[in-house]
Amino acid sequence: MPEVSFVIGSSSSKPFMNKIISIHLDELNCLLRRQQILFAVESLALVSHIDGIVVIPSQYVVVNGSRVGNSEFVSYKQHNNALCSWMLASILPSLVNCRTSLKI
Repeated sequence: MPEVSFVIGSSSSKPFMNKIISIHLDELNCLLRRQQILFAVESLALVSHIDGIVVIPSQYVVVNGSRVGNSEFVSYKQHNNALCSWMLASILPSLVNCRTSLKI
């Protein structure tokens, strides 16, 4: 079974996800895979994305009376999308409709 790794970042930034999921989800290994993912997500300080605690920032903020994009929202989306992609790469196709890392 192939290992799954996922790296996001430019050459000038640190990789976001370089943790390997070596256990692919099936009906026999759910607890083991859960523990492996939890350790990896904890090491990246992103547990709030999968435990339901994260508060999704507003997409826009008002600065000097003008509506502008919120960099905190962009960061949230990047982290959430990377987590989703990373986790979906190793699960059953029946979960493909999940859109957030919390639901996966």
